Amino acid sequence: MDRRVDAAIAAAAGSLWRERSPDGGFTGGEPSGSVLATAGAIVALHAADPVGSAARVAAGAQWLRRHRGPDGGWGDPAATAVAIAALRCTGTSTVEVAGGLRRLLAMGGVAAVADTATAHLCRQFLDLAGLSDGTRPHRLPLELVLLDGLRRRRLGYRCVAFVATALLQEVTMPPPGPPRRWTLGRARAAAVDLLERVHDDEGRTGEFGAQPWQAALVCLGLARAGRAPHIVAATVGYLHRAARPDGGWPATTGPDLEGTAVALAALLTTRVAPADPTPRTDPVADALRHLAARTAPDAETSRSAPGPGAATAAPPGSGLAGPSGDRRGPADGPAARSADPDVRGFGDTPPGAGRVDAAVERRWPDGPAGGPGGLGSGGRDSGDARLAELLEWLRRSRRRTPFHLFDAPAGGWSRSTGKGWPSAAATAEVIVALAAAPGSADDPVLPGAARWLVGRRDRRGAWSPWVRDTSVAGEGPCPSVTARAVVALLAAGVPVTDPPLRHALRWLLAAQRPDGTFDRAGHRGRTLGTACVLEALAVAGLGAHPVAVRARDRLLEVQRADGSWGDGTAEETVWALLALLRAGVPADSNAVRWGVGWLLAAQRPDGTWPTVHIGQVAVTGNALRVLSRYRAAVPVPARDWAGA
Repeated sequence: MDRRVDAAIAAAAGSLWRERSPDGGFTGGEPSGSVLATAGAIVALHAADPVGSAARVAAGAQWLRRHRGPDGGWGDPAATAVAIAALRCTGTSTVEVAGGLRRLLAMGGVAAVADTATAHLCRQFLDLAGLSDGTRPHRLPLELVLLDGLRRRRLGYRCVAFVATALLQEVTMPPPGPPRRWTLGRARAAAVDLLERVHDDEGRTGEFGAQPWQAALVCLGLARAGRAPHIVAATVGYLHRAARPDGGWPATTGPDLEGTAVALAALLTTRVAPADPTPRTDPVADALRHLAARTAPDAETSRSAPGPGAATAAPPGSGLAGPSGDRRGPADGPAARSADPDVRGFGDTPPGAGRVDAAVERRWPDGPAGGPGGLGSGGRDSGDARLAELLEWLRRSRRRTPFHLFDAPAGGWSRSTGKGWPSAAATAEVIVALAAAPGSADDPVLPGAARWLVGRRDRRGAWSPWVRDTSVAGEGPCPSVTARAVVALLAAGVPVTDPPLRHALRWLLAAQRPDGTFDRAGHRGRTLGTACVLEALAVAGLGAHPVAVRARDRLLEVQRADGSWGDGTAEETVWALLALLRAGVPADSNAVRWGVGWLLAAQRPDGTWPTVHIGQVAVTGNALRVLSRYRAAVPVPARDWAGA
């Protein structure tokens, strides 16, 4: 229904503005506590500042006790192992430690931790607490830090945690034999120098990536090794500042810069109607009505004849039929009209083909620019000073100095602050937001930002989340990050025929899995990766390419019965819907309507959606984009059906 979509958009936009930090960006509300961060923090503070931090340590231990599950553990084996080690190290909670050990053994022990590096950290913590199962951690090859190129390839983003753990082994393991003693001595000095350089590059805040868990590892390793006391003091200060009022620590701190960029791009292109005074209906009742409508017999055939542009059933045998027979391909549009080049055909593409048309992409998706309403009271041309402030905050948050750990020059953006660790994904989202702003053609920041992003490609032409050419599992070339970089460069005006984009698109076309999906670094599901790549291919004019068609069909096939995607999460659902809409799947098709219906029912009274894998701000921003495109494309009667 028209009013429900308008109300959902207004509520989502309102939730963003309510959680804006004093510094300028969106925060997504109070971050939830993290077992790993809390356990690491109390162990580090107990080791580095046992007297001054005693109250913090006690509060953190109490938080861990409160968040223990009924089975005696803390969720997965890794969190359980670190939590019981923390409680044992701080000298409290013997009953909880015993129960946690029983639960850890029932889950298979540390051997059940799939990630090798995480398993090593678990063993290190258990060994530190005197709870080793007899399988002691091996000595880490700290000598890797002596060669920068090798270090980046072999350690990647995890280098700081690796170095901190290796320094901790100075006091938890016996000294090595004579052949290695000399090389380890040099490596330890180089490791401390590396942490010193990261500390300097961050402005000496002690944050180490704005992650309490990682800062705690640095604090613990240096404190136990008796090195760099000034860094230890800085990390202690950061851990005190990062503590939550309830005694726990969040996984990350600071404003969500990457999420703010996503949300700002959505706000710049979304018209928000004035708030509807009618109270919102009960989401549970909405969901039940939605499911009832889906299971009603002949729900589609009982409707009146469709108007122009309305969805029709796919022909039998077309291969696009889904739960109710409506699985249509892309509608006529830039993606559908484009040539269907394969990997070798980019040279035949006319100059500028597939390039984002700024005059089209930046106008109102649901009406002419300057239309009524917007962002609670005004649209992108309404003169809302908050938008200009956010844009300026993003520009100010750009890194002004190189970041040596990643061999990254100045000019990129991090996920949190202007002195954080630069990320290709965060930089791509900022570029999209800046390109969506009025007057972006004259923005002096955009060209340099695009050059920085192009310079972060690896030798294969793709992008990794953090470090170029790394071989670390889960940190190498990523289809999702590469896809976001492609969208960003197109938004910045880079022609699709330019070599960086041609090479990236070639890589994406070759990265598809046999089932039509794409991976996403750090995420076990493939909905997000597949959706990101499908959107990028569509924006690049390759929506009709067989790879894009397979990705689109796969997303349509795996939609859940309730209309959501993946594990039934908001983040996976909004990304899938956004990709399908960008790929030309009609907004009034069953798949999109069911997805929008689920999204409306899942929205919480405060305007947000429950999230699992991605931050609240980015999910809300992408939901705004989906609902705005849906509202612009679907006649009011069809929207009534989605909200029924």
